Amino acid sequence: MTSSAIATIGENVSKNEKLLVLPQSEFNRVKTQIKSGKVFKGYEVVNFGGKKHKVPVYQLLGKWAEDLDDLVADGLYEYKQGKSIPARSLKEAVLQYGKRRSKNFVWR
Repeated sequence: MTSSAIATIGENVSKNEKLLVLPQSEFNRVKTQIKSGKVFKGYEVVNFGGKKHKVPVYQLLGKWAEDLDDLVADGLYEYKQGKSIPARSLKEAVLQYGKRRSKNFVWR
């Protein structure tokens, strides 16, 4: 004899929300991602150098997201203040920054 479980969901639990049922292993995987501060959203195809590349996409959560928001806000503020360095590459920008900071700066 097989038994089957039937779950009845009251209106107050599911009103304007979807109730999801998922396996324990999937729940644990999602919970681990959330604790780590980033959630894998999937892959995005981008064109770079005439080739298509699959790039993983993550959504940052909690402290990670707040830190990144602060970093972007600081960068935009410095850009508006005219403190940015015009350069064609990251290496060139680092060299120019180093020249401003000290005479003994060496790019490695």
